[in-house]
Amino acid sequence: MFVSAGVIGCSTVGDTSSAEEEQESGSQDMSVTFESGAYTMVGIEDKAGFINGSTELPVNTPNKYMWHVWGEDVEGRSFTVTGKNLDTGEEETLVDSELAGPNNEADAHAPSIMTFPSAGEWELIVYVGDNQFETMRITVADS
Repeated sequence: MFVSAGVIGCSTVGDTSSAEEEQESGSQDMSVTFESGAYTMVGIEDKAGFINGSTELPVNTPNKYMWHVWGEDVEGRSFTVTGKNLDTGEEETLVDSELAGPNNEADAHAPSIMTFPSAGEWELIVYVGDNQFETMRITVADS
């Protein structure tokens, strides 16, 4: 069984003005896919994203995703991505790794295996070190 996933919103921690404006207006017009190197990524350009050339993701099947992070002094720091299905309240740690060196025009990267165990709107929170770095939302739906 496959699911379709697409980012429906993103926010940058520390950039509260645009996040507040987006919440007030209900706008979800932020860029959700971008090119870096030879790859299409899902996330926030020049901040954080993972390689995903297709919007079809298998349910309950671990898949490899290469995360990329842009920023100063991120290489060698811990890297965690948590996810919460906003429809069911289900929470998962999706990635628990360490950031390696530059790759695909990003300042650091981390290979990962993520599994989305249920359909719905998922909020992904990206941590670098102990600090929340970015937040994005994706929709995982049965195809």
